[in-house]
Amino acid sequence: MKKEELIPQVDIYTDPKKDLTSERAVHLSNGTSINLKRHDPYGFWTMHWQHGQLPTKYQGQYTLFEFALNDLKKYLSDKDLEVTKIENTYSYSAI
Repeated sequence: MKKEELIPQVDIYTDPKKDLTSERAVHLSNGTSINLKRHDPYGFWTMHWQHGQLPTKYQGQYTLFEFALNDLKKYLSDKDLEVTKIENTYSYSAI
């Protein structure tokens, strides 16, 4: 196996050289957003709709952000929507 084959393919929306947060906002072509959050201690990712109920099929946890994003893109393609922007977001909790 070649060394290049061992390097995981990175989605065009992520930059492995940057320190990425545990929360990302995925902006859609219809103006809404979907939040993806990584939860400790194991780092699983979950999706959170901005409005409405998350379809049961997508209520699980994902081991990588890219896996969650790929499932989201499959769902959006059935709805004739697409991802326009992905950005790091931050939440602050009161102590």
